[in-house]
Amino acid sequence: MQIAYINADDNPRGIAEKQRLLQPMGIMQLVPGHEGFDAKHLWELLQTSVADGSAPETILMLDTLKKWTDLFDSKSIARVTEELRRFVAVGGTVIALGHTNKHKDENGHPIYKGTTDVLDDWDCGWIGEPFSDGEVEGLTLKVLKRRGGQPDAASFRWSKSRDYQTKFSSVERVPDEELDHYDLVTRGQEVAQEHAVAIDAITDKIEKGVNTKTQLIGEVAAEIDEGKDYVRSVLDMCTGAEKPYGKLWRQTKGAHNRHLYGINE
Repeated sequence: MQIAYINADDNPRGIAEKQRLLQPMGIMQLVPGHEGFDAKHLWELLQTSVADGSAPETILMLDTLKKWTDLFDSKSIARVTEELRRFVAVGGTVIALGHTNKHKDENGHPIYKGTTDVLDDWDCGWIGEPFSDGEVEGLTLKVLKRRGGQPDAASFRWSKSRDYQTKFSSVERVPDEELDHYDLVTRGQEVAQEHAVAIDAITDKIEKGVNTKTQLIGEVAAEIDEGKDYVRSVLDMCTGAEKPYGKLWRQTKGAHNRHLYGINE
């Protein structure tokens, strides 16, 4: 199987680093503007692969698709898709990467960037959402469109290291039974980001000895100029035993059945 990775979205250091990682695996890296290769040569590469019968044994990776088409122009996408479809029709495989929208949806999840033409005309589309639990980093791919038996989602993780060789060699698929763990970690991180002001105020009050529920809610609500119901909801969301899941405070029962709060270490 021949894998051709066309890297059109990187700097010289990144190109050199990827070459060091990919070459021992037999993956060919092509970079527009390097060693005589140009973006337009992609079409010649496809035509040759179709003509000599090597397409069924070729995987082509485009990083990123916008280097060959305007993702907001339906006609431009149609022209590129038509060229790629000739290659795919005889058994070739194309994997194209793209950037998500810089803004996220109301639930904090990535948003697909571009018109729907790519999703409409291509066989499968996925969107990636990163996660981290302090020890590893990873990415969950969720299906946007499919033709076939692809799963709804697939997650991969790797070592949280600055060394790319360590990251690359440690990549593995996350077993299904561990997916809930990373979902909870991600949710905890989203809550911490969305409610950072209230969380900081609650934590500060607890550290200063304000640890009964009624007093804590009242003082924090006044300090951050929010309603008591909102502060109570944040307090409840972040109370529990599992700090990796965003549970920042623990609750115990005190005299007269009062709820007392402490900080999870």
